[in-house]
Amino acid sequence: MDMTDQLHSTMRLKAVELFAPSGFKLLNEGVELAEKVRNYERVIGDVHSSYYSHEVVEAAQASRVGSCPHT
Repeated sequence: MDMTDQLHSTMRLKAVELFAPSGFKLLNEGVELAEKVRNYERVIGDVHSSYYSHEVVEAAQASRVGSCPHT
């Protein structure tokens, strides 16, 4: 049919949307998950660096009730 790859991809997506709505929903969920996964490593890195921050650990230890300053 001599069509561009982009046009072919668009037509396939439209066909799935029209004739397999549950499949189309699953495809969209997959795209959404892929977008979230892209940020996963950055977020985990932020959590990791916050969790292991020396200042945060000191503040947490200082705020503990009944904590001994030598432990």
